[in-house]
Amino acid sequence: MPRIVLASGSPRRRTIFEAMRLDHVVIPADTKELGEGEPVHVSTTNAYNKALAVKGEGDIVVGCDTLVAVDGQIIGKQDNPDDAKKALLTLSGKTHRVISGLAILTAANDHRIITSDTTLVTMREISDTEAQEYADSGEWQGKAGAYSIQGDASMFVESLQGSMFNVIGFPLEAFIVAMRSVGMDISENAAGLEPAKLFPNGRLPSGSL
Repeated sequence: MPRIVLASGSPRRRTIFEAMRLDHVVIPADTKELGEGEPVHVSTTNAYNKALAVKGEGDIVVGCDTLVAVDGQIIGKQDNPDDAKKALLTLSGKTHRVISGLAILTAANDHRIITSDTTLVTMREISDTEAQEYADSGEWQGKAGAYSIQGDASMFVESLQGSMFNVIGFPLEAFIVAMRSVGMDISENAAGLEPAKLFPNGRLPSGSL
């Protein structure tokens, strides 16, 4: 089986890859990420740059970047509790997009696949007190949109349309399709994977894909 490189330091992506039992190694990419622009372009560009940064380290290199967009604005990872609170209140009572850019580069034939997946997430109205308590919890750290759907922030989610894995941070369904394009069928590796089983401490919304 080809050696796969996951160009990411995300613990959530590592958990998903480990659950698939793919022959892989994790090499976090050191790149400067775009933070502004058209959301799909930003996420796919960031994913490609991550994969390109560690190209040559394996047979197949996988880069991924997840962001949150609402009202034409990208809400990335926040630096402090005050900003996390503001981000959460920006999402309050609205439907936002969670977009993951995915890039796959192969060493054998220099094949390149760049794609993305989008999930629509609707938040209920979040009170100032709730937003402050969540910001104080620190769970938002390192998360696009300043919330973790597999954690306590699930209580803010009213509905979800699309892939739950995408919101967690890796577009698993899109990855399966993309890997077929480079000659690997990993559907059996991914069969039976469920967010609630991989992240048992969370309270994931029901009815999600």
